[in-house]
Amino acid sequence: MFNSTEEANTRYARAAGRIVFGVVLILGAATFVERLMRMEQPAAAKTLAIVWLAACFAGWLFSQLAAVTKQHVETEQIFTASYVLPAIGVALMLPLTLHIPVALAVGVDMHAFDDWARLSMFITGPAHVIFAILVARRAGQLAKGRPAISTARIFITTLVVSSIPFAVIMFIPPLVVGLTGVAILPLLQRMPAIIERERGTYELPTAIVVA
Repeated sequence: MFNSTEEANTRYARAAGRIVFGVVLILGAATFVERLMRMEQPAAAKTLAIVWLAACFAGWLFSQLAAVTKQHVETEQIFTASYVLPAIGVALMLPLTLHIPVALAVGVDMHAFDDWARLSMFITGPAHVIFAILVARRAGQLAKGRPAISTARIFITTLVVSSIPFAVIMFIPPLVVGLTGVAILPLLQRMPAIIERERGTYELPTAIVVA
């Protein structure tokens, strides 16, 4: 069994690792967009894979270092950020990452996927941003024990944004966003359980969840 000091240090290390994981994903998403905006081959699939690997490794490494250095920062002070930042990073990176196996399945090679990714950025970019904002809001509300925005509201709002103005001339953008959203919904629905499991080690208010 951990003593109270060791438990506090372990909790801090996990929270710090989550923050670093989220920050690397956000920076990676910004780099990815910058590469897409340059009129050259961005190696989109490779860049996405590198960002995910870098984020996972950096988060794990920092959590190990934080555990070794035995920081005495109160984890409650960074608890919300430790979920909001990863939520933003995952929301920005995951949708297009899920497109990779679909693209491969329909015969799109990695060179053509660069064009797929660039087109997705220009057509559904606002929807990606709104989705990230709403997911971050849900994570923050859950972490603070407040009523959380529902997954249905996140899905519908993102779908509506993706429909403006392109749904007027073609139905593909909202269709793609909708199908991607359906794949991500289980993760959004698991957020309360994930956060509450970690919250169980603190004396923090219980989150009020709206599915």
